[in-house]
Amino acid sequence: MMRKIINLSITLTLLLLALACQKVQEDKVYPTLIIEGNNPMKLIQGCEWEDPGFSVKDDKPGARLYTTGLLNTNSSGEFYVDYIAIDSDSNQVSARRVVNISPLQLQDVTAEYMTVDTTGLNNPIISYKSTISIFSSSPLLLKINNLNNKYEAFFTFDSTGNLEVNFDANDILIVGTGQYQCDKTFFNLKYYIDSSNVVEHHKATFTKIN
Repeated sequence: MMRKIINLSITLTLLLLALACQKVQEDKVYPTLIIEGNNPMKLIQGCEWEDPGFSVKDDKPGARLYTTGLLNTNSSGEFYVDYIAIDSDSNQVSARRVVNISPLQLQDVTAEYMTVDTTGLNNPIISYKSTISIFSSSPLLLKINNLNNKYEAFFTFDSTGNLEVNFDANDILIVGTGQYQCDKTFFNLKYYIDSSNVVEHHKATFTKIN
């Protein structure tokens, strides 16, 4: 009888040790944090912060994800968004996104773009490359060259990303407004071209070419 009790005790001890070892192995599997979008990323001062996205992966369900968020974008400078993931075994990992906030500046605007343009002529959609360059420094005036320099327009912008197009030549008039995306990667522009024989209304999206 005593031998059976000893054997049972040894069996239970071995079982507990096996479970403990298994628990230690489980504890070693940490969750994985995935930050989507640019890091670091740019943001126009005063724009609302929208997280480009994040996710967490783990070997077991139940992992929790916390983030600090970015509540105030009215100040310029370098700011941080921290992400913390904790799994069901209390393993914890963290990651950080850097957000550089500043007013819209000249170097943010002058670039090459891929343009998707919807015109008012039976709503055809056309795509082409555009280049925005400095036409005048004082006063500041930028030039858009579209369709292999077939068309060009001149516009100004302010620090919050508002655009204004105003170009008047001998036989063509271009007028419109637009808004730069808060993350400084693209802008939308609505404008019309009034030439000697046709009036075209355009809705165009200019996306930066990296």
